[in-house]
Amino acid sequence: MVAELRQAARRLGRARGFTIAGVLTLALGIGATTAVFSLVNAVLLRPLPWPASERLVDLSHTLEVSGVSRVDQSDAGHLFYRSNNRVFTDVGAWQATAVNLGSSGGAAAGDERRAERVTAARISAAVPAILRVAPVRGRAFLESEDHPGAAPVALISATLWARRFGSDPSILGRRVQIDGVSHEIVGVMPPAFGFPSASTGIWLPIGIDSTKTESATFGFRGIARLRDGVTPATATNDLTRLLPRLPEAFPGRLTVQAIEFTKMRAVATPLRDVIVGDVGRTLWVVLGAVAVVLLVACANVANLFLARAEARQRELAIRRALGAGRSVVAGSLVSEAALIAAAGGAIGAAVAAAAVGSVRSLESVIPVPRLAELRTDAVVLVVAVATTLLAALLVSLLPALRAGALSFAAVLGDTGHASTAGRTRHRARNALVMSQVALALVLVAGSGLLARSMSRLRAVQP
Repeated sequence: MVAELRQAARRLGRARGFTIAGVLTLALGIGATTAVFSLVNAVLLRPLPWPASERLVDLSHTLEVSGVSRVDQSDAGHLFYRSNNRVFTDVGAWQATAVNLGSSGGAAAGDERRAERVTAARISAAVPAILRVAPVRGRAFLESEDHPGAAPVALISATLWARRFGSDPSILGRRVQIDGVSHEIVGVMPPAFGFPSASTGIWLPIGIDSTKTESATFGFRGIARLRDGVTPATATNDLTRLLPRLPEAFPGRLTVQAIEFTKMRAVATPLRDVIVGDVGRTLWVVLGAVAVVLLVACANVANLFLARAEARQRELAIRRALGAGRSVVAGSLVSEAALIAAAGGAIGAAVAAAAVGSVRSLESVIPVPRLAELRTDAVVLVVAVATTLLAALLVSLLPALRAGALSFAAVLGDTGHASTAGRTRHRARNALVMSQVALALVLVAGSGLLARSMSRLRAVQP
């Protein structure tokens, strides 16, 4: 095998135009497939970056009212569900927001004195425990700090700690101005902690006032962790049991009659499904499209190999006449295809890595969740290797079968056999060309429909 690969490398070195065309064509298909699979893996396949994340659920309500189909939690609903449920280890509430970060007390660096707008979140004290994430420095919020009138405290991200405060080890206890109010920094969250988004830099207590609730103001997102053995469906049934009792526990605008009229239902949805949303369908379509591109590339290179096999048929027929078996003759083409696929795979993997870096840098522009987690990991590399092997098989299969069936007489003597073989070769090449055109037609038609849909969406007045 080593000797055959060495000979194949010498043959390809003498056919540089063929080699370059084959390598670059496969590099395009393998690179596109690997890059898009990296995105699918990060967004759809990889678990959320928290321990036992499959146990995390989002709490919301569905309605059957014209123009409204879903609402979040009210402060009253959050308190009631947390106190009375039988299916969650705990229930938390959060709100995404943005704050003005001002100077820090005793700051000596000019950067620390400049005010800036920072993505933030208000969270209940239970949220870090629900996510099973602890600060790398300091502590999380105390329940006593999660009430109106408590001393203002804040958690900061590891990124903000490094960028704004130079990873100062004495950060705990420092006071900073947040929206004009002095807050004490009590903890620094781990670098991988990005809740509710990777750009969140500050967390503040949500401070729900149990004496001033409004059951019909749905301004809070709910998060909970399921108890062992409890499914989201079971949790939904338990919330359905509790919902009609909410108006009695927290009298207000939400009444039993309003719940019945709007057909309001409480729902526990896996947190991953809520974060990913509808983007999964789009990503699977894109992955299918690049898979078609890979098939087109393989058909193109296979056609090149068929043409190359025709040019080499005298050499291959002589090898058969001298005693070489079909597997040996076919192996000479397979070894060439393996080398071309390996080179194309290496270049494609490099292209995919560059594409992944470019997409990740556009996190603030591209509305795709979990882009901060996008990377080329072991799973992606395994897929890249498998794609390369598949490409080598597809590229070499038909030419190798054709070469293995060559006979010395058909090539050098019997013109009848030669003409029959010629017609068969032409039919094989025509079939490959037709498959390329058919696959390309699917891509072009799909792209045109996608562009038309996008144009119509942009024409809709928000």
